[in-house]
Amino acid sequence: MPKREGGLGLFNLKEWNTALLSRILWDLHSKKDSLWVRWVHIYYFNGGDVWDFNSSPSDSVLIKKIIHIRGIITNREGNIEAAKQMLHSWSNNDILLVGKAYDYFREIRPAVNWSSVIWNPAIPPKMSFILWLAKKNRLLTLDRAPFLNKGVLYPLCSQEAESHAHLFFSCCRAIRVWKHIRDCFPFPRQTTSLQSTISQLIRGRSTSGIQGGLRYLALATTVYSIWMSRNKLLFENCHFSVNDVISKTMFLVYRQSHILQLF
Repeated sequence: MPKREGGLGLFNLKEWNTALLSRILWDLHSKKDSLWVRWVHIYYFNGGDVWDFNSSPSDSVLIKKIIHIRGIITNREGNIEAAKQMLHSWSNNDILLVGKAYDYFREIRPAVNWSSVIWNPAIPPKMSFILWLAKKNRLLTLDRAPFLNKGVLYPLCSQEAESHAHLFFSCCRAIRVWKHIRDCFPFPRQTTSLQSTISQLIRGRSTSGIQGGLRYLALATTVYSIWMSRNKLLFENCHFSVNDVISKTMFLVYRQSHILQLF
């Protein structure tokens, strides 16, 4: 799913394969000047074309797949002529553009306004990935990972079940981390959840340019530092120090900002 639609920007391999096979359908439809296309027309189509051919169980797997894709397009468009027009709309100078075919077969979802925050060029990819997981509540907090046999209570305070909301914004130590970050960077004054924080950053002023990049970098770095320190506490029994988390966060922010010349 594309990043603008809330995904990771990776292709769906099944739908991408269908789009690639559509190019073969295009070659057969346009009777491309190749030995294989001529052979298929003679051996399978017997003077007809790909739109009239009915596959049989004895046909090759490739031919069956091509006919199946032909059927998908025809059913969506309503008739063969409309399906042909759709194929032509994907072509450019007698070459089928696989990207257009892929967009046709995949499920297109509404664009999200937070993709520019998470995938901002100022944020290192590893931090963007952790922020993306946190935004979609997919980090393996203890309330979502019973197979770890670590219980459900947040190991830092042992007062509530560990969840995204408690880990990042409700725990007393996380609150202290955010207070320091808010004092150093132009952040919204109230940060009760990651979703509301991102929304406030988008609605606030200076969300583009250097200041916007710095705000997004500080957000991603803070989430990353808290998560990594939590992991060290849980799996390596390392002490969780608020000052250490703040120092690490500030160091990462300033190092990355100097690399990108944000200051």
